[in-house]
Amino acid sequence: MRFSLFITLASLALTHAGIYKDIDDLWSFDLAEGRNADWMADLYDHVKLPDLTIPGTHSSMTDRLQSSRMQTQSEPLAQQLTGGIRYIDISCRYINNDMRVYHGLADTGYSLQDVLTTLFDFLHDHPREAIILRIQKGSFFDNTKTFLSSIEAHLISGSELSNRANQYIYSTDSNRKVIPTLGQVRGKVLLLRDFKISQAGSYGISWNSDAISSYNHRLALGDPFLGLKWGSIKSNINRSRCKDYKKLRITHTTASAGVKPINIATTAVALYGINRRLGRYLMYERGNCFGIVVMDFPGCYLVEHIVGMNKKYLDPERSGIRAEVAEANEVIEGDEVVEADELDDEGPLDQVSDDDSSDDEDGPAPAMM
Repeated sequence: MRFSLFITLASLALTHAGIYKDIDDLWSFDLAEGRNADWMADLYDHVKLPDLTIPGTHSSMTDRLQSSRMQTQSEPLAQQLTGGIRYIDISCRYINNDMRVYHGLADTGYSLQDVLTTLFDFLHDHPREAIILRIQKGSFFDNTKTFLSSIEAHLISGSELSNRANQYIYSTDSNRKVIPTLGQVRGKVLLLRDFKISQAGSYGISWNSDAISSYNHRLALGDPFLGLKWGSIKSNINRSRCKDYKKLRITHTTASAGVKPINIATTAVALYGINRRLGRYLMYERGNCFGIVVMDFPGCYLVEHIVGMNKKYLDPERSGIRAEVAEANEVIEGDEVVEADELDDEGPLDQVSDDDSSDDEDGPAPAMM
């Protein structure tokens, strides 16, 4: 898909609202319907990754989990990628001689090899895309040395994936904590890791380095309103970048422990879930860059709005697109298409205020931890 289609697909999104577990949500679930497999292809090579607005998923491999308290995604990884997701989040544990992908105490049914194979296959078919993969050590009690040995076995010579890893994993001979440009990581996976490896600097960037600015607001027990969670998210994605413009800014819009992620992200309980609030905010705000936005159960329409914020980095020589994208004027008020110049400046944001629990037909959203 090219940027010339982003706005015109809005009308299609209206007729393809995501439906999952009897929840009908315009902003969630239907990444398989997305057409964003090549959204990076026509962007300038010199654009720095921190300057891009990038859609991501939280606990990306949970589509097979049956527990509503554990599941955060409804689409498999391959569909997430073709739907436009470029930030993938996994936690791994070395169990029974295999590096398994876990979410909390639950085995997701996938291995690290499954994840890497899917990513490499996608990049083979879409060589101008780039993927950011966060890998966490899934348990504090797991043997660190064994964990690191298994991780490196997937990346170094002699492993089943070694040749492909050498081709598709971004590496550098430098220990400098510098975020690469898009051109430098095209066709590659950039690793973000919260563990050390024997060849420092060879594979990706440490999560705890000063090259990353991560935000994940957790509400204390007893905080009852979804609006409080949303207010914190909105403050972070809209704050000035003057102090961290060289860093990867990562904002988690996702649920904390103790609640059902689907109830927070979607309209399962409240009229305005986080995904809907985020989508409507993106439509009406004029922020410069929101960084990496990490979501539960995102839909293709939400991802298209996130991806569309990068249109200023289009290379017209590749895309053949000029003013028709910048001049696209169609937005949505509620769930109906209207022209942007028909809206009051204050109207849309008033409806997506921090305290809009009066709009919730089912009462206030559940408490979050």
